[in-house]
Amino acid sequence: MWRSKIDGSEKLQLLNSGAQMVRWSPDSKWIAYSDWREIYRVSVDGGAPEKLTSEGFMEVLPSWSPDGKAI
Repeated sequence: MWRSKIDGSEKLQLLNSGAQMVRWSPDSKWIAYSDWREIYRVSVDGGAPEKLTSEGFMEVLPSWSPDGKAI
């Protein structure tokens, strides 16, 4: 997964793997996504993704709360 400005400038690769059901946080600082088994979030500035779900639960559709404090 990559992010960039709308004109294609300032490209930054956020993930080497695929991401599904991508959702931007209300403050535009985080991206939540699914790999069809777990939900993760990654900073729009890059870095290691953080797994947000527990093992054994099939979670596929992240959804941010309106205040952006919960997924």
